[in-house]
Amino acid sequence: HMLFFCDWRMVPNLAPAIESSGARFQNLVVWDKENMGLGLGFRAQHEMILHFSAGAPKYHNLGTSNIIKAGRVTAAEREHQTQKPVSLLARLIEVVSSHGKVVADPFMGSGSTGVACMETGRKFIGIERDEDHFSTACRRIEQAYRHRPLFDSEPATLLPEQIGLV
Repeated sequence: HMLFFCDWRMVPNLAPAIESSGARFQNLVVWDKENMGLGLGFRAQHEMILHFSAGAPKYHNLGTSNIIKAGRVTAAEREHQTQKPVSLLARLIEVVSSHGKVVADPFMGSGSTGVACMETGRKFIGIERDEDHFSTACRRIEQAYRHRPLFDSEPATLLPEQIGLV
């Protein structure tokens, strides 16, 4: 499974480009941010999430709509300009992967996907070229591991290991 966040204006260009790589366009998910953003006229309150797969997809949570409501990360909490809410990422992860599997985020930013993986019992590979954002992501993921629930219904996972920047 591959999930791509984008503005609605990018869908007509991005979807065919990704399909040209052999990936199959499965669905268009709408992230309802619950409050409109800045601008004039019809102010955007959503972001598109393109869902692709290589071959026939397997779904692990059949109770999720293709419209997901999750408020934006507030300005006071935001540590990256395009930071996504952990709750949104956790819901997406639970649909496209099973417990214990690996989720990769090649544009890790502040590490929200890694935090969501910890919360949902997935392993995580994150890539971030900006050293400051990489440090922020490591801190947030390590903090999430330190504050995980004392009694998990699932087996314990290993603590994150920082390999470093290339």
